[in-house]
Amino acid sequence: MLSGAGRGGSGGCFVRRRGSFALPRLAAAACSVAALAGGGVADAAAAEIVRLPALRDATLIESSTGAFANGAGAVLFAGRTSQPRDARRRALLAFDVAAALPPRVVVTSATLTLALSPSNPDPVEMHLHRVLADWGEGASAASGGSGAPAALGDATWLHTFYADAFWADPGGDFAVPASAAATVGEAGVYRWNATPELIADVQAWLDTPSQDFGWILIGDESAPSTAKRFYSREHTDASAQPMLEVEYAAPCELLAPDHGARAICHAYCEALDCDAGAPNGAQRACDRLARGFARRSGGAPPPCERAGAAADRGD
Repeated sequence: MLSGAGRGGSGGCFVRRRGSFALPRLAAAACSVAALAGGGVADAAAAEIVRLPALRDATLIESSTGAFANGAGAVLFAGRTSQPRDARRRALLAFDVAAALPPRVVVTSATLTLALSPSNPDPVEMHLHRVLADWGEGASAASGGSGAPAALGDATWLHTFYADAFWADPGGDFAVPASAAATVGEAGVYRWNATPELIADVQAWLDTPSQDFGWILIGDESAPSTAKRFYSREHTDASAQPMLEVEYAAPCELLAPDHGARAICHAYCEALDCDAGAPNGAQRACDRLARGFARRSGGAPPPCERAGAAADRGD
C-alpha cells in the first residue's frame, strides 16, 4: 500500500524540500509565468512536493428525503448500487491546501491517490469534479453502500449540512466538465493524475482558501452494480487513506534558467523584496530591475508584482 499520513490538515503532511523562498502569491498558472521567459519550465531542483491527507470526506447516498449519509465511515462509495431505486452514490473529498503550502507559490502538478477495497472489479471510468459549495462531514458511519441515518452536519444527497442547509441541485453542486478521470477496475491503488484543470483547482484553493470545497468523485451511474468502494480518511490503515500530492515552485523558478529574466526576478522579488511596502533596496534599484525584466519579458512586470495586482482584483 501507499505510505501516507494520518488524519488532519497540514500537521499530517509530508514535505520534501529542495530550497527555500518567499514570494507573493501568483494567481496565474505556472505555464503563463514560464511563457514570459520563452517557454521555460520549473527546474526539478527548484520544485517542492507536499503530500496532504484528506481533511474531510463523505459519501452522498441518493435519497428523496436526504435521510441517509456516510460521513465517518471507513469507506467511500461512488457509482450505482444494485438497488432498484435511490442507487446512486458519490464521494466527496477535501484537502486543506492553504494550510499545507506556502501562500506565494505556483502549483505545477497535482495527483489524487485513492485505494480501492475489494468491490465490483469491472473497469469503470470515474471523474473528479470541483465542488462549488461547502459541505459537512458528520458522525454517520456505515460500512455498506446503504449508508446510515444522517447526523447533524452531514452532507447528504439533498443537504450540504444536515438538516437545514441544502445543495442547489440534489446530488451536489459541482463544475462541469470534470477536472480529471481515471479508469478503476479491481482492488488496488488508483491515481487521478495531473491535468491543467486539476492543477488549476489546487492553485485556486491555495489562492482563495474560502472556496476550497474539494472534489466530488462520480462513477458510472448509467447501469446497476457499478459502484466502487474506496478507503476513507477514517480507515485504520493510514497508508490506504486518500492522499493529494502537490508539486509547487516559486514564480521566479518557473522562468527559463538560461534567460536573464530569472536572475532579475530573484533580485527584484527576493533579494530586494521590491514588491513589498518597505523594500530592502532603494527605489532606484528596484525601478532599474523592473525595466530590465520588462525588456526580457516583452514588457511584463516581475511575477510578484503581477500576483499583487491579481490579489487586489480578487483574481
